Amino acid sequence: MGLTHSLGAEPDEDLMRLFKAGRMDALEILYDRHATPLLAYISRMVGDTHTAHDLLHDVIIALTRGVASYEYPRPVRPWLFTIARNTTVNHIKRQAPTPVSNEMLEERGEEYGWFSAARRPDQQAQENERARIVNYAFDTLSAAEKEVVFLRLTQGLRFKEIAEVTRSSSDVVRQRMSRAIKKLRKSVPPA
Repeated sequence: MGLTHSLGAEPDEDLMRLFKAGRMDALEILYDRHATPLLAYISRMVGDTHTAHDLLHDVIIALTRGVASYEYPRPVRPWLFTIARNTTVNHIKRQAPTPVSNEMLEERGEEYGWFSAARRPDQQAQENERARIVNYAFDTLSAAEKEVVFLRLTQGLRFKEIAEVTRSSSDVVRQRMSRAIKKLRKSVPPA
């Protein structure tokens, strides 16, 4: 317990180096730090929480199998999202096509004026309608645009990190984000 607790302040890259050297407690801390955002990302891609939990498990297995390929000081967070993306895309390719739900994340929508910062009970119906409009607008985005918007707005990844995850250039990621924001602004009037 004392060793694990002392590792809690270590940067992800140092934890990966320790895990690569056989320290399982370092993997536990990495899991605690990244499981929730990875699960949200996977859930968003597959539209099913149960399947997302299974895929998160597969991501951790892939991480443990691929730890030898990790090169310090490569940033861990985008590397984990790359593993999650590859695992999820492989899963989706094996499945029959199914519709994916696209709920827009309201807390980040405030930054773009899609939702007001303060909601009173009398505003709830108006906000529900606004959420419906945003969801509809989000559904019009391409899969690539949705992925960039999700990784940027909900996970806080930088364009360079998103480029690594999606195996695209930073310029392509910026273009996708710009197109997506223009489409959303055109479809969703300011609050």
